[in-house]
Amino acid sequence: MKPRADLALLMLALHLSGVRVRPSPTDPTRLKHRPEHLPPHLLDGLRRHKADLLALLTAGPADVQPPGRCRWCGRARWWRPAGEAGGWTCGACHPPARPEAAEWARGR
Repeated sequence: MKPRADLALLMLALHLSGVRVRPSPTDPTRLKHRPEHLPPHLLDGLRRHKADLLALLTAGPADVQPPGRCRWCGRARWWRPAGEAGGWTCGACHPPARPEAAEWARGR
């Protein structure tokens, strides 16, 4: 199985099991989880995907890259309000009212 698919399945299994995962407040290189005692297959998954989970949990909205192409128009030009960490909006389908006040990016 591909690593991303394996990570997605782990996240789904954790969610369905009621497990909450977060970075440790005292050591950002460690994960904390509730409940404290987990089945072996979930613990194994946390160990295997620790780095990926920490990256996902610590990424702020500003770290989120613009999507590829817009599913409606097919273009890859995105914008969001400058200085804000909001999501990306398609510049063709929904142009900003003030283009000069927008941060622009090309999709992947």
